[in-house]
Amino acid sequence: MAITTNTSSITIAAANIAAVGSFNITNNRAALEITELGESTRKFTHGIQDATASLTLFYDQASSGHTALEALIASPAAVAFVITLATGQTYSFSAYVTSFAIDATAGELIQATVQLQVTGAVTIA
Repeated sequence: MAITTNTSSITIAAANIAAVGSFNITNNRAALEITELGESTRKFTHGIQDATASLTLFYDQASSGHTALEALIASPAAVAFVITLATGQTYSFSAYVTSFAIDATAGELIQATVQLQVTGAVTIA
């Protein structure tokens, strides 16, 4: 069954972020080669995990959530994020805002793209 985004939401520090057009979260785990001399096939083990996330917002300077995200670019502290899907499944993590880019095109809505670097593990519940 496909999952709709109708009731999906994103929060930072327990405050809902309004006007999210899209989001992405990517979990990565490096593959480390452990092939020994004389082996005829490569062998691997898993390495360190990391994750990144991004949000695209329909930008609104009057939105406290948007201005809070924008201010986090200067913050030295990671902030708690929770992505909740319509099914109730959640992705919880702490992250630093590494980029906040505003895109304005004539005749279109102003959008902001927010890049996040996750620090620590992503909890899926």
